[in-house]
Amino acid sequence: MLPLLETTRLRLRHPRSTDIENIYALGRNPNVMRYISKGKPQTRKEAEADLDRRIRISEEQGDKGQGFWFAEEKATGEFVGWFVLNNLDKSEEIEIGYRLLEEKWNKGYATEGSQRLLKYAFQKLKLPEVVAVALEENIGSTMVMKKIGMQYIKAAPFYGFDCVYYRITDKEWLNQQ
Repeated sequence: MLPLLETTRLRLRHPRSTDIENIYALGRNPNVMRYISKGKPQTRKEAEADLDRRIRISEEQGDKGQGFWFAEEKATGEFVGWFVLNNLDKSEEIEIGYRLLEEKWNKGYATEGSQRLLKYAFQKLKLPEVVAVALEENIGSTMVMKKIGMQYIKAAPFYGFDCVYYRITDKEWLNQQ
């Protein structure tokens, strides 16, 4: 099972079946889904399958320290979104990613949660590098990648979309600390 992780403002925990309303709130928002499915919202049935998949991956990959963490505000317990460390698009590379509720955007949560996962990835998992991808037009996500010290490497197709690909090595991360 994945460890509980915390930041100043966030608690990152294992996903639970009771998170269906949270995952559905993410998936039904076309603004949240703009860079995931070109804005097509998820149905409730798709959200249930999405949650089941995230729980299964976290259970199967948890012994390797990989999976999905659901983020809550420590002060209120409110759901913020989820973060992930997992294999990038059927490769051996480890990807960091996130999806947040629209009302939680522009509060620094994506950067804060991603920084915590990088610390976990490099200090606990001893990964040599972590990568991230996003659609090129997803300026918010590319800004987060830059804020956490990642460097642009290339444009390439991932998950069936043309994406930008960023990377940070353990040495680069350590030099920022």
